[in-house]
Amino acid sequence: MCGIVGIVGSGPVNQRLYDALTVLQHRGQDAAGIMTSEEGELFVRKGQGLVRDVFEQHHMLELRGHAGIGHVRYPTAGCDNAAESQPFYVNAPYGICLAHNGNLTNAAELERTGDISTPSQTLKFC
Repeated sequence: MCGIVGIVGSGPVNQRLYDALTVLQHRGQDAAGIMTSEEGELFVRKGQGLVRDVFEQHHMLELRGHAGIGHVRYPTAGCDNAAESQPFYVNAPYGICLAHNGNLTNAAELERTGDISTPSQTLKFC
């Protein structure tokens, strides 16, 4: 169980994403993250803890753009560390950021059968 929000607006969305994650905090208290986009550039801040602890004013100022996604995490699988915080950013081939709610429970089977062999292929199964 996690909380996910996405906003596309005509003005900056960083504060609205923060407010939405605060309202969704009951859906996950392990970690929080926000990604925004401006003119094709992605800006990400994420970390362990409550929304109010992950984002300080200077972080919010760096999250520029009129579109973005946010995520609060409730761990059901994986480990309890910052590497599990979302949104995830993958640089190849052009850069993508995503947040998801769920577990890829058959990842080992998919790798063994050859259905997936790279992290970017794994994304299509999430």
